[in-house]
Amino acid sequence: MILMSNMNFDNAGFLLSFFMLIGVIASSIRGAEKAISAQMDITGVILLAFVTSNGGGTIRDILLETRVFWLKDIYYVWITVIVGVTTFFLIRYRKSKLNYVEFKYFNVVIDSFGVATFALVGIQKALSFNYGITVVLVMSMLTSVGGGLIADIIANEVPVVLCTGLNLTVSVLVSFIYLILIHFMTSFHASLIAIMFTIIFKIISQKYDLNLPK
Repeated sequence: MILMSNMNFDNAGFLLSFFMLIGVIASSIRGAEKAISAQMDITGVILLAFVTSNGGGTIRDILLETRVFWLKDIYYVWITVIVGVTTFFLIRYRKSKLNYVEFKYFNVVIDSFGVATFALVGIQKALSFNYGITVVLVMSMLTSVGGGLIADIIANEVPVVLCTGLNLTVSVLVSFIYLILIHFMTSFHASLIAIMFTIIFKIISQKYDLNLPK
């Protein structure tokens, strides 16, 4: 089953770049926070920011046998470095001044943006190669959670995606929502709805401590 022929790819190139930018920024922040929590120095912060934001996309592009995105667009690397360093100083020296509840839900929103936008990037990248639904879903999940999984291993932690947070589940749900909605509206509007769903779903799951059975 090939989905490309049934889809309205309005400004697909712009959407792909836009989601990549948002996803890289959001995931760089999350990676930097993880490194700071693990008491890493600033080089560790930059490394985990890079791995979290670029790891999943790197695996995806290797599997799709295409040029790794950040080798072509090197500015993603510099965005990661800048965001990582900025996050390091803001959190390391100002976290005590932040309201815990506000900081907690800020993290949820940032995480939601990273999961949703990377899932959408994975979908559009796979569809651009005319792959069917199975490969599209796998690339969506890899792009969405692959970097965070590798970062957790580097930080000597059990990967969060395997035990809490529902990120893997959310990436699958976002993918199905997007793939259904694009048959009834533009890619842009389908993407916005998918991202809003992710944010609301993640906030509710955080508030009520929702997780899959263990």
